[in-house]
Amino acid sequence: MRVPWKVVAATALGLVAGCGTVKTATAPSVELARHQSYALTPWPGQEVNPNVDATVRAALERSLAARGFVPATTTRPDFLVAYRVQEHQAWTWLGADNTEFTQGTLTVAFLDPATSQTLWIGKTQSRVDGPAAPSQPRLERVVARVVDKSPQPTTAMVAATSRTTM
Repeated sequence: MRVPWKVVAATALGLVAGCGTVKTATAPSVELARHQSYALTPWPGQEVNPNVDATVRAALERSLAARGFVPATTTRPDFLVAYRVQEHQAWTWLGADNTEFTQGTLTVAFLDPATSQTLWIGKTQSRVDGPAAPSQPRLERVVARVVDKSPQPTTAMVAATSRTTM
């Protein structure tokens, strides 16, 4: 089922209201510290709202740069960064009371560009408070919280890249 971009936009905008625990997983026997250059790609099959996509992409670029990653410009990237925003209905029960609400999920995955194998994945969920006006700083904080849990490239590799790109 394809999710309309308006629903994705509402989810992304509501997701910024809060950020739950960030959960991550790394593929076994993958040495992510050697991966440095990346290329961004939307999650396969997800409809994208151009405004939300631009905000998420910009936040990812800033967060990845802060971790020491660099965008691949002329060479094949070491990894792809796929991202998606989803929503689903959830419920809470307190005694006889049943409350339905919308849960939003932001997922960021590092993928092998040759095989599409997931190397690392991080996600967070939060209650969506509704399609309020977008808050770019809040959405950037949510993206940063997920990316902050990713592995960093080794210091030697970052220093070598800095010398070659100056």
